[in-house]
Amino acid sequence: MHFHAYHRSPDAAPAGDAAAPAPKKKGRATRFLPTTEVGITALATAVAPAYAAGAAANAALGLMWMPPATFTALAAELATHLDTANVTKADVSPNAEAIDRLDAEINQRLGNVRTYLEAQYEDADDATVRGYLPALGFRLQHGSYVFPKGQQDRLNALTTLLTGLAKHGLKTKKYGLAYWTAMRDDYRTALATAGNAAGAVSTVVDTKNELLDQVTEVLRAIYYLLRAQYPKTWKAKLRAYGYQEEGY
Repeated sequence: MHFHAYHRSPDAAPAGDAAAPAPKKKGRATRFLPTTEVGITALATAVAPAYAAGAAANAALGLMWMPPATFTALAAELATHLDTANVTKADVSPNAEAIDRLDAEINQRLGNVRTYLEAQYEDADDATVRGYLPALGFRLQHGSYVFPKGQQDRLNALTTLLTGLAKHGLKTKKYGLAYWTAMRDDYRTALATAGNAAGAVSTVVDTKNELLDQVTEVLRAIYYLLRAQYPKTWKAKLRAYGYQEEGY
């Protein structure tokens, strides 16, 4: 019996070692849901009627825990709350701007008050005059007397200022009691309006986020339901429902 010698190629893997498979290239995972609130809302609006029609024709295309009518209502409610949230947020900006304008005017006219005080006590030394500033709402901070910047503290200081103007004989000045009473009232109103607007925004946004979570959960479930029910044609079916094949 003759045996033929086996010559192993120098590039061949050692005996008993399986050749390692080539690593698979990883592509970008396709998102099947939009990544924005507007996108989710638009998709829900498109999917809702398709989902209702599909479930009506075939019970297997309906989710036991989400009747089509409920999802249609959810999608519509989300769209409404998204619009409301955007409008309500826009309402906050003018209120903030009004407060900024009042703050700027307050800062400017406080200079007049200090000038009045210095003139009223022109014969007193600087230390004495500075000692009167707390009665006008100023606070000692890092060696200097400043008017509070925090909104509520500033409102309280404006009330203190009114009392101080009367105490130091500055009521009848151009920027005296009448001016600062109106300023204090305007500032109080602006803070209240801004606070109410901020509260309204918080409520609307909370509701909108709740609806967004619910709608997203349903869209995800419908996506997987269609993939399971149509193993060969699921891409076309998803497109018919409004999902984008290329992802988001």
